[in-house]
Amino acid sequence: MDINSKSRDIKVSVIESELLMRQIMASMMRRASGIVLSGATAYTNEPEAVSDVMRQMPDVLMLAVPSVDSEEMNLFRRIRSVLPELPVVLLTPRSREGAKVAVNGLRQGAVDYITKPDQRNGLVLATQHFRKRVFPVVRAVPRLNYKRIGQIKPNGQFFNPDIHAYNTPAGSGRAYQLNYGLISIHGCLGAIPSLFQLLSKIPSQIPVPIMVVQHMPKIFTEELARQLDDVTYLHVREATNNSALLPGQVYLAPGGYHAVVREEGSRRVISLHRGVKEHQCRPSADMFLRSAVQAYHGKVLGVFLSGGGKDGIDGARDILQAGGRIILENSESSILRDVAEEIKLIGPKLPDKPVDQIPGEILKHLITEQGHDRISVSG
Repeated sequence: MDINSKSRDIKVSVIESELLMRQIMASMMRRASGIVLSGATAYTNEPEAVSDVMRQMPDVLMLAVPSVDSEEMNLFRRIRSVLPELPVVLLTPRSREGAKVAVNGLRQGAVDYITKPDQRNGLVLATQHFRKRVFPVVRAVPRLNYKRIGQIKPNGQFFNPDIHAYNTPAGSGRAYQLNYGLISIHGCLGAIPSLFQLLSKIPSQIPVPIMVVQHMPKIFTEELARQLDDVTYLHVREATNNSALLPGQVYLAPGGYHAVVREEGSRRVISLHRGVKEHQCRPSADMFLRSAVQAYHGKVLGVFLSGGGKDGIDGARDILQAGGRIILENSESSILRDVAEEIKLIGPKLPDKPVDQIPGEILKHLITEQGHDRISVSG
């Protein structure tokens, strides 16, 4: 697949069985500049759908999947198998079942997902919703890392989560100095496979809390936290208001809320609120990092995974200006490098690592053993 030429239109195929949703998508694509609609059909059966996609050879497939047990989910896995580098964007219900579809699909190589609007809200609102979400994803397609997409296996096992090998307390039984008080992980488009890989390799008794800000709506972050908790000995949960930030715990900013850190005596706690969106995001990485840098007096280690847009760039600057540290996922394992490239303009000598090396990079900078070299990821 080669759509590096900016002069070439982006070809989009849509498979959506709900007539109104399909008509809205098709109409939007036909009117958009720089986009060509290759086809818009209802799902019939897997062989016919696969044949249509292979005949059309789109640059991106928009595939509606109603549930994890649906024939459309089987089609998604089949497409991932026969066309592993084809970017697939899932159209999901905004429901608990839709959350399961989205998280499972992202783990299995979907580049993104878009929640389908409630048809009861009317045609105008449905169209506005799709415009806001669809076009930024489609226009990012020429910048995606197709090789990375192709490496993610349809069964979700992009990596072997050998969590037992990393279940060693960092610096256990030895005197050590903590250089940072918080690990803060941020990602957007393409970050989910890396997030699973990263957290599965963090030692179970990491001596600081970990915060994750991933752009997802309400319910979807709850499902993401549940599935992340299955691949690590760390305790992963969606943050709640007044959650105390404790060592060895992973907190996921809930969709639809901003998460900020405040000091309560010797404790740091998470506060949630539904303030104005930043960069059209809630939760916002920038808002969280501003508060974290202040609450931890600059001792924040920020990790930036795959993603686009602007959220997180100002937060990275806040970390660096306060004396904290940043680690970037490199182009080898990122699906989209937009945010990382912007952050590199702030700090051009920042560590730039494939995701499988980021756990070791975190521990290298997080902990200094007194009288010893810094420890390795395997403890």
